Amino acid sequence: MAFTIYNSSDSGAPTLNGNAGSLLTVLDAVLVTGYGAKTAAGWWKPFPNTSSYGMYMQGTGSSTCSLFVYDNASGSVGAEAQLTGWDSITAIDNGKVTGSNQFPTVAQVGPGSGSVTVRKSTTSDSTARAWYIFADSHSMYGFIQALDADRGYRAFMFGDYYSIRSGSVETNRCIIMGRNVGSSSTVAGDRLDVLGASLLTGVNGCYAAHLYSGLGTSSLLNKHGDGIKGSTTALNGNVPFLNPQDNGFYISPIWLADSSTGIVRGRMRGFYQICHATTSLVDAQTFTSSADFPGRTFQVVQKSANAGTYFIETSNTLETNNP
Repeated sequence: MAFTIYNSSDSGAPTLNGNAGSLLTVLDAVLVTGYGAKTAAGWWKPFPNTSSYGMYMQGTGSSTCSLFVYDNASGSVGAEAQLTGWDSITAIDNGKVTGSNQFPTVAQVGPGSGSVTVRKSTTSDSTARAWYIFADSHSMYGFIQALDADRGYRAFMFGDYYSIRSGSVETNRCIIMGRNVGSSSTVAGDRLDVLGASLLTGVNGCYAAHLYSGLGTSSLLNKHGDGIKGSTTALNGNVPFLNPQDNGFYISPIWLADSSTGIVRGRMRGFYQICHATTSLVDAQTFTSSADFPGRTFQVVQKSANAGTYFIETSNTLETNNP
C-alpha cells in the first residue's frame, strides 16, 4: 500500500484556518469525499458533522476504530482542536459520545480532557494555514504550519501501526498521537516528533487503544528509533551527512512499546527517524533508496515543533497487517 499525499497547495484543496470547523472540512475531504483530482483515503462517517463535532472510521485495518474530533477553535493562545480515539462510537449527542473504550482517558490526559490536541493556528480567524496529510485507509499523519514563532509543523496521527505479532492477527493496532497539552504554544507540547529514551519511558500524547495483549484500556506508548546513530529523544541524529565511509544516508524505523512493561509491539507505518542533523535536509525534499530499503521513496516534512525532521514513506511499500 501507499499513502496518498494531500496538501493545501493541491488544486481544489480545502482551506485550513483558525475558525471552528475548518479541520473537519479538511478531514472530510481528505478521508471521505476527496477533492479536485485527489481521491479520498477510504475512511467513512457513520454520523454527519454537528456544529464543531465530527467523527471518522478507518476504512480498513485492525478493528475499524473511530476518531472523534471537537474542532471549536478554542485555546487561549490560538486555535486548537481536540482528538479522541474510541473502539467504537454508537451515538453523538451535542458533543457527548456514547461508545466503548475511549483513548486516551481523562485520567491520562487531565480533568475535562481525555483527548490529544491539534494546534491549527496562532489566531482564531480565517487566515489560511499550509498543511500536509499522508493517509491510506488504515492510518493518517497530519502536519500543520500554525505559524508559531519557530515556524515548525504541528502534527498529529491516528490509525494502525504495523504489528510484529506472528501466528495470529492483532486486532488492537489502533493508536493516536498529538499534543499532550491544550491552550499552549510551547513547542514541547507537540509529541509526534518526541521519542522515549528507554523502553519504559512513555511519551505523553501517544496512546494505543489497549495493551499489546488486547486487554486493559488506553496504553501510554514508548516510541524509539536508533538511539546511537540517532537521537534518543527526537527525530534527528548524529551521523555526518552523507556518511563518508559509504556515502550513506541513514534512517531508522520508529518502534512502539507498552511503556508499562517495555514489551515491543511493532513499528509506525511509513514513519522514520533520520540519523543526521536536520540542517542536512529541506522541506518537501524527496529521496529514493537503493540500499537497506530498495525501491522505497520518501518525503521530508521539516521542521517539526521540536526541531526534528519528519521522514515519510511515499512508495507502494508500506508495512501493512492484513486484516
